[in-house]
Amino acid sequence: IFPLVARPALQEFQHVAGILDESFVQLWMGRITATFLLGAAAVILRTRRDEGSSTVVADEHAKSDLRRLGSPTALTWRGSRGVLAGWAFGLGSYAFLIGALLQSMVDFLNDDSATQRMLAQIGMDMTHPDGFVAAMATMMGIGFALYACWRMGSARAEEDSTGVENILVRPVSRSRWLGGQIVLTMAATTALATFCGVAIWAGARLTVADVSLVH
Repeated sequence: IFPLVARPALQEFQHVAGILDESFVQLWMGRITATFLLGAAAVILRTRRDEGSSTVVADEHAKSDLRRLGSPTALTWRGSRGVLAGWAFGLGSYAFLIGALLQSMVDFLNDDSATQRMLAQIGMDMTHPDGFVAAMATMMGIGFALYACWRMGSARAEEDSTGVENILVRPVSRSRWLGGQIVLTMAATTALATFCGVAIWAGARLTVADVSLVH
């Protein structure tokens, strides 16, 4: 009922505010309806789980999967691959969006001489797709650096919480454990950057932008 009541109120607000855009009501109705449905879903799910548990419960009787756990690095990979997937999804989506908007942004900059002069003063040429991609890649480098910092910070937190002692009591030296953390961080960051590069290229292909995957 709430979304139906909100529509007349939005139409009245549009009339009073003098908003001529016909999509104003539809846009806000979509947002209000989505918020209402998410709130209702949260209330329903809240009553269907026990306190201190989650909606999706793991099988406590499932056998442990010990495959690919023959080293401290493999153990770290097992525990961090889900977070890496989250970073890949977030940065990859942003990279794909950059690629999809690539040709439009280049066309805009080619028609705006004032912006071209401003960018030229700081040594940037974004009038060609390659130049725009290079500028965006520099900005995305911040995201890759943040992931690398998080990965090493996670290793430091594991050491600080004495969780790593369960590994070091076995025939594993601290230098070997730390070396594995560094190698894994470098490999994961490289894979993340490669994935985002492919995402930019895939987005650019949608708009037939002149961008090559491999130069």
